[in-house]
Amino acid sequence: GEQVISVGNQQSAIVRLEQKTNELADVVVVGYGVQKKVNLTGAVSAVKGDELASRPITNVGSGLQGMLPGVSIVQPSGQPGNDKMSIVIRGISTFGSNQSPLILVDGVDRDIRMMDVSEIESISILKDASATAVYGVRGANGVVLVTTKRGKVGKATVTFSADAGIQSPTSMPEMVDSYNMAVLVNEALVNDGMSPKY
Repeated sequence: GEQVISVGNQQSAIVRLEQKTNELADVVVVGYGVQKKVNLTGAVSAVKGDELASRPITNVGSGLQGMLPGVSIVQPSGQPGNDKMSIVIRGISTFGSNQSPLILVDGVDRDIRMMDVSEIESISILKDASATAVYGVRGANGVVLVTTKRGKVGKATVTFSADAGIQSPTSMPEMVDSYNMAVLVNEALVNDGMSPKY
């Protein structure tokens, strides 16, 4: 915190500044290793698995929405198992016909849409050229690095969580039967000066 130093008649004063290392000591996944935040020059955003798990979500994409600056996640379909989530980092750019970032799970190219949120330790988003340089042209649209949880030394722990949900359409069209459909088609054809079809 700030402190007021009274100099008075003193000719000199020794001032020692306190370090705030709580954030600078954090590490961020970069390329195939980690780097301290204090040494990091590229644009990287990170989110911890605990933050994702605390949200009432059904997939990783939904959990990341609104959590990372510069990252846009769009889910055009609500069909179960077919959400077609798309991730765009800092707007749309292209490498060939691909507009999606490179996604690596523990260093392996893999789709994260069907991953269980509880198995994720952290996610890092590499957003600029300096951060994605190690990946070459495949990192042209940014890179998403997912680190999964690992076993830890100590007592075994068991964590259980259960979620349940129901998806239902907001409205369903009311269909006519086959006879009325044929009558209406004939009526429409006659109204247009054509011969009935049925």
